[in-house]
Amino acid sequence: METVILYQRLFKEGSVVMCDVKKYEKLQPEDTLQLVLEAETEEQKEFYEMVGDFLLQKKQREVIERKLF
Repeated sequence: METVILYQRLFKEGSVVMCDVKKYEKLQPEDTLQLVLEAETEEQKEFYEMVGDFLLQKKQREVIERKLF
């Protein structure tokens, strides 16, 4: 939950840079879901959904590369 609050604060302050992926790599799927559910605007919701989708695709790619699937 602490991570969720940090990312909400960054978004509100305008500190979120969409291409700065390193800021979001530590998020877990439940974190992005929580951010989406607590988003104050549609723009925030869409942004956090995109981050969640990106992280999920990255994990899927890693699993496929390691031949775990």
